Amino acid sequence: FAAGSAPGKGEFLSLPDTLETQAELAGVTLHMNHSPSVDELLESGAELIVLATGAHTATPPIPGLAGDPRVIDAVDLLEGTVLPGQRVVVLGGGPVGVEAALYTARLGAITPETAAFLLEHEAEEPARIRSLLLKGTKTVTMVEMTDKIGKGIGRSTRWVHLKELKMSEVAILTKTRAKALLPEGLQIENEQGESVLPLDSLVLATGMKSHDPYAGLETRTEAKVLRL
Repeated sequence: FAAGSAPGKGEFLSLPDTLETQAELAGVTLHMNHSPSVDELLESGAELIVLATGAHTATPPIPGLAGDPRVIDAVDLLEGTVLPGQRVVVLGGGPVGVEAALYTARLGAITPETAAFLLEHEAEEPARIRSLLLKGTKTVTMVEMTDKIGKGIGRSTRWVHLKELKMSEVAILTKTRAKALLPEGLQIENEQGESVLPLDSLVLATGMKSHDPYAGLETRTEAKVLRL
């Protein structure tokens, strides 16, 4: 669900149903809403066990993050399970960070249907309608350690995303290191020195690490274990 929540990515929302249908047509037996135990895997009689158990957001070793209710996982944000506050800082400028920033910046914006209605009835000036369509109610700032936002995104897609970030008035800080999360905000350091970004929510888009609930499985089974 998270992959289809960012602006312009709605087509991904149909992907799980498509893959499920394709698996069934290929004769794959699906067991939904079930996490097999190690014993179940050992007793399955499988000759090959493919572990595709996903990943979760890696939490950087920044003082103050642990236990702070202002800290939000970017995946949780995109899935809609949490709502950010008014002043939002997105930590990380990779693909997930870009999508999280765009998603947050558009929260509270009017829909294309509403924009078309306002244009049709000349209820607002076109420039004002465009602003309402592209900019929501949140103040969003991105913080990235490297000198470039959107590394890992295809060239043409990155160009579009950078333009969308600008249109949605997302502030971008590159070559900026997060030093600590303080009660008053995120302490950062860059070429201009140290400062504090006031925030109500800090969205972590700081890379992913493997989720492996079956560590050591290879030593307990004769089946070949393949991790994706």
